[in-house]
Amino acid sequence: MSFYGHPFVPVQQGYYRPAQAQQASAEQQQQRAASPITVSDLEAEERTALAYLRSVQRRREAAEAAAAIESRQRAAAAQQREIALRAAREQQARAIACARRERAIKEALERERAREAALAHALEQRRRDQIAAAVQAERQRQVAAAHAYERALAEYRARAEQVQTAQAKAHQVHAAAHARAQAEQRVRAPGAPLLAAAPAAREAAAEDNDDDDLAGINSLLGSLFGFNIGSGQESELDARCQCPPAQEPAKVPQRDIAAAPNAATAAALTVPAEHAHAGLNPAAKAFVPEHDDTAATAEDDASFPPGLNSLLNAFLGLQVDPAAQDEKAASGSQQVVGSAVNNLNDILSRWGLEFVPDESATEDLSQVEKLAAAEKTARTIAGEQSASYARKTEDIREAERIAKAEGIAQNIAKHEQAQAAARNPALGEAENLATAVGTAKAISTEDAHYTADKTKDVRAAEQLAKAEGIAARLAAEEQAAAAARNPALGETEKLAAAVNTAKDIQKEDAQYEHDKSNAQDLATTEQLAKAEGIAERLDREEAADAAARNPALGEAEKLATAVNTASDIAKEDFAAIHARDAKKQADYEANKQKQAEADRHVPALPTRVAVHPHPHREPPVVREDFQRAQEPQPQQDFVEGAPFTSTLDNYANMPQALRDILAAVEGSMNDQAAAHKKTKKHRPGRKERQQRKAATATEPAAPETPEEAEARKVAEAQLDTIDAKFAALNTSFTFPPRLVFAASTPDHNQPPLLFNRYNTPYHAQANALLQLILEADGVQSNGDRAIRRRRKDTVAAIEKELESLEARRDQRWHEVSERRERGETDDEDEWTRSSASATESETEGYEVL
Repeated sequence: MSFYGHPFVPVQQGYYRPAQAQQASAEQQQQRAASPITVSDLEAEERTALAYLRSVQRRREAAEAAAAIESRQRAAAAQQREIALRAAREQQARAIACARRERAIKEALERERAREAALAHALEQRRRDQIAAAVQAERQRQVAAAHAYERALAEYRARAEQVQTAQAKAHQVHAAAHARAQAEQRVRAPGAPLLAAAPAAREAAAEDNDDDDLAGINSLLGSLFGFNIGSGQESELDARCQCPPAQEPAKVPQRDIAAAPNAATAAALTVPAEHAHAGLNPAAKAFVPEHDDTAATAEDDASFPPGLNSLLNAFLGLQVDPAAQDEKAASGSQQVVGSAVNNLNDILSRWGLEFVPDESATEDLSQVEKLAAAEKTARTIAGEQSASYARKTEDIREAERIAKAEGIAQNIAKHEQAQAAARNPALGEAENLATAVGTAKAISTEDAHYTADKTKDVRAAEQLAKAEGIAARLAAEEQAAAAARNPALGETEKLAAAVNTAKDIQKEDAQYEHDKSNAQDLATTEQLAKAEGIAERLDREEAADAAARNPALGEAEKLATAVNTASDIAKEDFAAIHARDAKKQADYEANKQKQAEADRHVPALPTRVAVHPHPHREPPVVREDFQRAQEPQPQQDFVEGAPFTSTLDNYANMPQALRDILAAVEGSMNDQAAAHKKTKKHRPGRKERQQRKAATATEPAAPETPEEAEARKVAEAQLDTIDAKFAALNTSFTFPPRLVFAASTPDHNQPPLLFNRYNTPYHAQANALLQLILEADGVQSNGDRAIRRRRKDTVAAIEKELESLEARRDQRWHEVSERRERGETDDEDEWTRSSASATESETEGYEVL
């Protein structure tokens, strides 16, 4: 007998076929029943059995050898694959590191350029502000000076016009007085008595114009003493002399009288002494001396007219002394300087006169002095501005010369750098970075010089030079510090130092890193994508090269992949799923038997309605349901012990995926039951299990190999995917508000759910949960307890959700069955009854097949 219970019957082709063996066994039994068994028959059967055993032994040895070869090939393929993967990972890591290094260098360059641009912009803005402030201040000073100069000039011109007007008036007065004096001298006879001529002349002069005489006296007094004579109360002397009252003359400034011609003044004052003495009253005669003591002094001093003191004594009782030489030199003019006597107004009051100081003359003098001071200040300011402009021009020329010298030095440095680069083409990114920084500094320097030439501001140029010096000094200090830390830095180490410096700059410029443009991010992403594509292409090329070098390796890998896939698909480990007690297993078997008995009463074949839409009409919803066929077909009888899937042929519209799932579940349950029966005979006791557990705990854990670690990662990834799918199903699923069951059966068992649009969500959810269970069963634990425990928990959670779904279905059937028992009909029942045949109105415009 074979392993499956079939007798071994030899066949001419050398193979054993179970169907033929059954037929041959039946024939042999008939022959044996007809004839007795002989020794030759037994020997032949023994030889046949021995030949079969030898063939089995050979096939076993061949299978073991093939398995060993396959194991060795698989190990070699795994080793080669691991080597290829390791090389690919290393190459990918190198490519990524190179890309990152290039990106860091580019970012450092961009940050340095941005920093230089910001520094140049700040310096430029500051220089512009200072230039604008200086220009504004200079303009304000110039405007203020111009306004002051204009005011002073206007005041000076106004005073000059007033002086000229007063001088012209005084000249007219003196000319008139001189003309009257000459007229009197011509009219006076040579032999006429002096005492009679003098009163007549005085009366004529008084009658002609007293104001003119008073004006002439004021002119004389103003030129000599700086005061004028005003009209006062009439005295007794005037009453006795019967002198007419004098009107108050107009006040004439001293400087106006001083500007009058000396000839007119001398002519007005040239009066003979005897004429003056003859015209005086007795009181006046008492004051007249017999001899003129001041004659010699008047002759010595050309500034005094002749007979001045005599005239003053005759009229006023005054005496004037000539000025000293030092007083004339101090005055700087040809005016007579003298001193007035004390109590002048007491003396003048006897003749009705009063001394009034000339304040306008003093004010005019102060105004002239102010005008002169303003003019001097304006000239000083103009001189200072001219000197400042000259100094600025010289400084600007010096700055231009310095800028030209710096430009020549930079050009020489660039030429030297170019020669050094030509001598050493292997210069790295660090030198490019330094060149870029120097270029940025040169650009900023040129911009600064250009702005300084345009604005002509020396202070801004000095500040820019200071800032550039500070930047250059900082750069030199950083380079010196790097060289001092490691003097033996090569080109590669310099590049690393530049990268570290760039990282430090990146830490300092966090805000700039935050505001980086999207273009840079896109460029970085493209670089990383290119690096990954290069790594993948290298992996493929290496794998192709390995396959070309060892064709057997590729075949072994394909064989191993096929074997693993078949093993994963075929393996059905439902130990965690069906780890229930015996009572629950018995209940499950009973429910299955009830379901099988209920399925026997389901119609054999449904009618499928295929419709073709009318071109001018909207197609209605076509519903499918199980119904009886017009032509009954013979229904297969349910045989005890037959597989459960044999009854699925009665459902013509059941999806193929659901059939495969039910078949896989049934096969796994049968295998599990068979294994349970085999292991039930010998089950270790509690003591033996404890001993095994203690021995397992005391054994040291073996180190994890790379293959086991990779398998564990793959299993964890599969379980994570299953958990994610399960969570998504629970989140997106909503239990349908209506379930449509098939017609009720006489035994009052729960009928199956129909496959229609109302029950589609329920069937889809159940199918998805079963698929997740199968996926969880396909996860290889490889003896890892953590993976096994997690897989068990996952399957338990999915089963719990499935049981909850079935419980809600049972509750819904309970409600429907109660309504049916009460004789109530609902939309589902009506729809179920009416779905067996389609009316003409529903199928109008369609073809029913």
